[in-house]
Amino acid sequence: AQVKPFVLQERVEGTEVSCNGWFNGREFVPPFDITLEEKKCLAGDLGCRTGCESNVVYHAQDERLADLTVCLMEEELAEEGYQGPVDINSIISADGTPQFLEFSARLGFDATQAWMRLIPEGELGEQLEAFISGVGSQAGC
Repeated sequence: AQVKPFVLQERVEGTEVSCNGWFNGREFVPPFDITLEEKKCLAGDLGCRTGCESNVVYHAQDERLADLTVCLMEEELAEEGYQGPVDINSIISADGTPQFLEFSARLGFDATQAWMRLIPEGELGEQLEAFISGVGSQAGC
């Protein structure tokens, strides 16, 4: 049987950007982390894909990108009682419009190290246990 041609994903121009935040079961707890996705080694996209080896992660100075991405999920996350990280990876066009690529809710993002800086030394285990048990954030963010 012959497979008919199809378009799996539309190509859009822009910058690949990830925005993620921590959801406490009711709402997001700022600051949000932004990751500039640069997944090819060497200047000019000449090298092989490297996954997340060369990303730049920083705390957002405001919530504009979060409002266009992860905060769109806030009501559903609250209804489910979800607690933990939420990330939406997008291509952001020149006019600021996001084209969503993927949604993830898991620990292990590049921004985890930045998040860990908000937790007092020696309290990471307690924080993770609080998220798992449904108690919520103990870091006072």
